[in-house]
Amino acid sequence: MLIVGSIFHKGDKLVVDERRGVFRKADAENLVNRAAEVAESVGMEFALDVIVPSAGAVPSYLGFAASTVGTVLLDPLSKEAALEGLRYASEIGLQSKLVYNSISLKTSREILEAMAEHRVKRAVLMAFSYDLALTSTGRVRAAEELLATTKGVVEEAWVDTAVLDIPSVGVALKAAKLLKEKHGVLVGCSPHNAVSGWRAARKLPLTVRRALSASLCALAASQGVDFVIVGPLHYVLITAPCMAAAMAAEAQVRLEEGEEVSEAHPRYKLPGISLESYKGLQL
Repeated sequence: MLIVGSIFHKGDKLVVDERRGVFRKADAENLVNRAAEVAESVGMEFALDVIVPSAGAVPSYLGFAASTVGTVLLDPLSKEAALEGLRYASEIGLQSKLVYNSISLKTSREILEAMAEHRVKRAVLMAFSYDLALTSTGRVRAAEELLATTKGVVEEAWVDTAVLDIPSVGVALKAAKLLKEKHGVLVGCSPHNAVSGWRAARKLPLTVRRALSASLCALAASQGVDFVIVGPLHYVLITAPCMAAAMAAEAQVRLEEGEEVSEAHPRYKLPGISLESYKGLQL
């Protein structure tokens, strides 16, 4: 299981100047290290989703991410940021660690050509279209169209089955299961979107919103997805134990049925959670 936390998003207190990519580096390093330690201590891999608002922020943001974690998702907010991000990743030799986030049915051919040029071979495919994807089977059709469109460019597809609201979490997870069974691709989603996009939830206490997000991420983790994007980076510290607990409970049933469960699984790792990572941290 891969848990993904996002950094440099709108409103991120680490950011000083988003246009130039100025941020509080020491604080960012501290938070990334804590998140990675907690995730790894409960049996999960950790990746960083780097939100890049402009081309000018690319060297600072991507350069930082490249030096801190093993897997980096490039999450540009404009075509200019995307093209510069792909170019810069090639310049610093980041391609093998990079996952482009994301390609949709509306992504321009220019982006795909840039990926091919700079040898970025992994990407998140956003399996959503209002014409196709309000149902689980619609999401599968959208994903299949994307798999066909990106063939020859994307060698490792991560299919995001598109969470829009709380009811759609179930639809997204059903689509993920169907895609994994039919195509054997990596599948996942971002259940946090269901909470962050829910207007009424903004009036709820922060602790309740976080609990909602963590519970939906835990549900996804228990359903066999390969990756979960949990929202802002500090949410990893809240959500990873919840996801690990859900996975441990599910694994116990499989053990009872005679299946083998790896010693690296959260079923065995959860009791060893890194308590040190929470010391002095205000969430």
